[in-house]
Amino acid sequence: MKSCIQENFNQLADAIVRIEQYLGLENDVNINTLSGKVKNISICSIGENIESYKIVKCIDNKIYKIGNNENIDCNKIYGMSLESGEDGDYIKVLHFGVVENDNWNLNINKPIMLGMNGDITQEMPTSGFWVNLGNVISNKKIIFNMSSPIIL
Repeated sequence: MKSCIQENFNQLADAIVRIEQYLGLENDVNINTLSGKVKNISICSIGENIESYKIVKCIDNKIYKIGNNENIDCNKIYGMSLESGEDGDYIKVLHFGVVENDNWNLNINKPIMLGMNGDITQEMPTSGFWVNLGNVISNKKIIFNMSSPIIL
């Protein structure tokens, strides 16, 4: 069994669709992220302690935080951690989709990009790589959709 296993969410998505219909939430963006029946989440083994909402890379079938935007590891971006975990744990990693975090206070008029230690930032880097991570929907919600790194 590989440690970066692509999880099949079809059964879960069907259950979420039924719950959405029961609760009248068919158009709720957060729930539809999972009920879209696409493989946008992986279950991965981590090689270091990782907090939730960090940009991560996959090396030798283990997940690690991206150190910063100065490193060529920007080309190895795998996704965003959706959960915290300790070395050896398995966590969910999002490859694309809507993410909401009550601790964010984002500016909807600025892009989101890769910052230090796998953080999401809105401060434009002056050297290294620029990695656009998606779009801001509200100060607490983003559409996570990574682009290829651009050398500055």
